[in-house]
Amino acid sequence: MDRFTSIGVFVAAIDEGSLAAAARRFGLSPAMAGKYVTALETELNARLLQRTTRRLSLTDVGHTYYDRCKRILEAFDEANREASDSQRAVGWSHCYPPTARRS
Repeated sequence: MDRFTSIGVFVAAIDEGSLAAAARRFGLSPAMAGKYVTALETELNARLLQRTTRRLSLTDVGHTYYDRCKRILEAFDEANREASDSQRAVGWSHCYPPTARRS
């Protein structure tokens, strides 16, 4: 699975308060969002979330990982904004129609 998407789903689950809400943000089914987080936990060999039927909570490892991933995603968004803004025209350009001179 795509690690970047897994991290995004993990962070969104905490920000939104549920895997279902994170799934909606990413256009996924809740089951697929859960698979992304499980794949991330498997890859890291660490449990990031305590899941119950009513709520999610971070483990100690999950809390540290969340903080770092949140900063990474914010930096990524900022880099994208800066790159996008640098492509916008700055200033004004004036174009005047040619005028005919009669001699």
